[in-house]
Amino acid sequence: MLRTKTDNKAIEVAVVYFRSGYLPTHYETSADWQIRLDIERSSAIKCPWIGAHLTGTKKVQQVLTESNLRNKFGVEQETRMKRTFAGMYSLDVNNPKIDQIKAWAMEYPEKFVLKVKKGSMPQREGGGNNIYGPALFETLKNTPPDELETFVLMERLDPFVHENILVRADQQLKVVKVDSELGVFGYVLGSRNGIVKQGNFGHIIRTKPSHFDEGGISTGKAAHDAPFLI
Repeated sequence: MLRTKTDNKAIEVAVVYFRSGYLPTHYETSADWQIRLDIERSSAIKCPWIGAHLTGTKKVQQVLTESNLRNKFGVEQETRMKRTFAGMYSLDVNNPKIDQIKAWAMEYPEKFVLKVKKGSMPQREGGGNNIYGPALFETLKNTPPDELETFVLMERLDPFVHENILVRADQQLKVVKVDSELGVFGYVLGSRNGIVKQGNFGHIIRTKPSHFDEGGISTGKAAHDAPFLI
C-alpha cells in the first residue's frame, strides 16, 4: 500500500516494474533495501520478482549449470535442459578445481570468456561485461584470488557466421560477415502455489559483425534484424 502526499489516502499497488535496482549500487541506504524488501513481501505483481532477478545473475546461472536438476525436473528433462547450457565455472577461492580451471583457460583463452558476476559492472545483457582473448589471459594471471571471485568463466559460444548488410547512418552499404543472436520474449505469472499463466510473445534478433567480440544495440555495435524463413 502507498499513501498519497496530498490527502494521505491509501492506494493499493497492482504492479511494480523495476526500471533500476539491478545492482547493489542502486541501493544507497538501508531505507532503499527496506523498500525492496517491502515490495517483495507485498501482494503486488513484481517484474521481476527476486527469484527471477537472481536467476539473471551470472553466479546463479553458473550454479545451475553444475546443479543436479533431476530431483526437480526428472532425468529426461534435465538432459534436455543441460544440452542447451554452455559450461560455466566458478573462480571462487574455495573451489578445489580452481587451479585446473585457470590453467585450462590460460592455455586456450580463445575458447573462453570472463563474465562479471558482481561489483560495479552490471550483470546485464547487451555487451560490455565480458573479457576475451589476451585480456582474459592477463586477468587470470594477474588478478588477486579475492578479486578473481568477481568473475565467472564461461565456454565461448561459436555462432554460425553468415553474410548480411548492416544499415548505419552516414556509412556505405556493403555485405559483411556477421553472426546473430535470437532472443524470445515471454512471461510467467505465478504465485507460491504454482504457475497461473505463461506464454511467448515475439522475438528480437541482434546481428553484429562477426569480428566483434561484443554486440549490443545500445553500444552501436549490433543492429536489429529479422529472420529469413526458408
